[in-house]
Amino acid sequence: MSKQRDAELALVGITGATPNQRRLLPVLEATILTVTAAIPAAAALGVMLGFLVVSFRAAGLVPGIDVPASAWLLGVGVTGLIMVAATFLPTLSALRLPEPRVVARLAAE
Repeated sequence: MSKQRDAELALVGITGATPNQRRLLPVLEATILTVTAAIPAAAALGVMLGFLVVSFRAAGLVPGIDVPASAWLLGVGVTGLIMVAATFLPTLSALRLPEPRVVARLAAE
């Protein structure tokens, strides 16, 4: 995975991306992954809470589930930071190497 990511960033650099754009590409990918994962997770959580409310009412209890928005934002934020770190940190070595060297190493393999 790391060699593929190095080659991808090198090819993006060869095609004219600035160093800042090369650094932001993995961050953007991690953001897309985090948001994409959060949407179905929120849907699954909504279904689960719906079943919980129905079960509470069937048992004669009053459903009292209150999840503050700050907890949601904290969870998405922490998950996002983990995703960005896991995606961005392995690319730091590739960003230091010149693009032709990375492509030559890829072609030699």
